[in-house]
Amino acid sequence: NEVAYALFLTNNLNVSRQYFDELLNPNCEVNKIEDDFYKIYSILPPTISRDLLRKSLSPKFTEKDKELCRILNRLESESFHQSIAALEGKGFENYLLRNSELYGELFPFLIIFVLLLSIYLIRKYNKQNIKIKNMNALTNTDFHFDGQTNVYHGKVRDVYSVKNDLLVMVATDRISAFDVVLPKGIPFKGQMLNQIAAKFLDATADIVPNWKLASPDPMVTVGLRCEGYPVEMIVRGYLCGSAWRTYKSGVRTICGVNILDGMRENQRFPQPIITPTTKAELGRHDEDITREEILSQGLVSVEEYEALEKYSMALFMRGTEIAAKRGLILVDTKYEFGRRDGKIYLIDEIHTPDSSRYFYAESYQELFEKGEPQKQLSKEFVREWLMDNGFQGKDGQQVPEMTPEIVTGISERYIELFENITGEAFDKAVIDDITARIKKNVVEYLKLQ
Repeated sequence: NEVAYALFLTNNLNVSRQYFDELLNPNCEVNKIEDDFYKIYSILPPTISRDLLRKSLSPKFTEKDKELCRILNRLESESFHQSIAALEGKGFENYLLRNSELYGELFPFLIIFVLLLSIYLIRKYNKQNIKIKNMNALTNTDFHFDGQTNVYHGKVRDVYSVKNDLLVMVATDRISAFDVVLPKGIPFKGQMLNQIAAKFLDATADIVPNWKLASPDPMVTVGLRCEGYPVEMIVRGYLCGSAWRTYKSGVRTICGVNILDGMRENQRFPQPIITPTTKAELGRHDEDITREEILSQGLVSVEEYEALEKYSMALFMRGTEIAAKRGLILVDTKYEFGRRDGKIYLIDEIHTPDSSRYFYAESYQELFEKGEPQKQLSKEFVREWLMDNGFQGKDGQQVPEMTPEIVTGISERYIELFENITGEAFDKAVIDDITARIKKNVVEYLKLQ
């Protein structure tokens, strides 16, 4: 046995294997060589040790013994992370203690592994805590600009009227779902929404005039004050979201639009449809409404509504073209309009993750044919998280706890949305004192007007 062990140490493998095979003769007493098995397996290269494992282990060795031998060989052939993964859950520590004399030479390596893993986990934990701690969010504003005449606090945006001619729209970090404002803000969300909206307002200005004049701060757009229409124009190219939930319940008419029987979730409509809703005040739900009801109630004139439909379809087509260049599908979106000096203006946000839903074009057809959920860019993941935790905005339901990890995860998803939709890297603004920064930038802009 000592000769075999020495031959293995000097890598004279052919001779030692031959000698070892002789030792494993059925007439050989297993007890005399059992200790050498462990010594040898602890130093063998993985390929040879696996071969010996197949050929040489006697019935006295249990399956647990064999698995531990395999793990020992992984320790010499794999990275630290793989080694730790291999050891996890195998009861290796207790087994090692029982055989400390045989495996004493492995203790320094195991200690190193444990220390490195501990350092890694501690650094990761501290980094995550620092990351969460520094991720401030703007959920409330109370500005007083020169010439300010009014302020409106919406679900997400706070709109300040200045001199009855300009609007200062602050995209806060508030997040809403099911027409309910959630209790915690999402860091950088307001900046992302404001910058996406500004980009698409500029990209569609040739279709319809819009209210935007400038963006003096990453979270602010200043524009023309318009009298908003009390309806929102929802354009849908695919059957999904709330429309699918309604359809699945057996309803075949949505907002006065007839839907074909036999459609499936995420299926494309033959032509995009418009399903308008009312524009609800804060704390109240938007309600579906038909074209006929809008006209009969005098919410919008026939001529103006026809113009809103025309603009909405043209904007949706432009958004679809832009999305296609990014490898995306614009699934559905909402548009808000207002009037000023007898003209119709596009107002508020456009083609943002809060107002729109996107699919990845590359995987759409395959996932649709398999009946699997689409990989999408929207805040639908927030709605799904709420529904999974028993909240759909109904009376008596409570919003689930938004832990720091949940908040951070939502923020990171929004950054992913921004970069995929715009094709640009997201540049985080300084958030040490968001309120002071916004006030300074807006005041400086207004002085020039």
